Amino acid sequence: DVIYVHARKDANNEVFDHYSQYEETEQKMKLRVVDSAYLSVLCLKQDGNSLPVNCVESKKGLVDSPFTAMVVGFGGTGQEAFKFLYEFSAFVGTNDKRNPFKCYAIDEQMDKIEGVIKAKMPKITESKELILMKESVNSEKFWSLVNTNINDLNYIVITLNNDTIGLTLAVNLFKYALQHRDENAPKLKI
Repeated sequence: DVIYVHARKDANNEVFDHYSQYEETEQKMKLRVVDSAYLSVLCLKQDGNSLPVNCVESKKGLVDSPFTAMVVGFGGTGQEAFKFLYEFSAFVGTNDKRNPFKCYAIDEQMDKIEGVIKAKMPKITESKELILMKESVNSEKFWSLVNTNINDLNYIVITLNNDTIGLTLAVNLFKYALQHRDENAPKLKI
């Protein structure tokens, strides 16, 4: 028999998943971890239109613009989305160095997860490539951040635990971008 478990693929769960593959008898339990956060981001990776390279200007295979992202909701799926953006936006610039990257990670519960995030990714958080913020999507500070960065943003990922709030935020950000972005602003994916 196979038991499917909905969980994040972390170090502990991977041990169970790994060792359950090696059957000694027919009666040994097989465990498969189904990680919906990873699967959600895998959909982005597989959709060619969703790749970060579609949001920057390039010349002869080199990128001459920075990449700025925002991840709203920084639980499991938000962290997977950040890893995807960080990896897939590692463009070589015209100066033969990695192009500038910045991501704003916003979550109402950031104070409960930022210690672990900073421990896992110290260089990224120290270099200000990942900026962690504890904010509500309805707060004035959140919309001030959007206003300040609307012309620089290339990519916004919304991974809230409430679909209604997430979809409403996506529509509101889209409308805001239509009203406030300059004509020469970079491409934006939400």
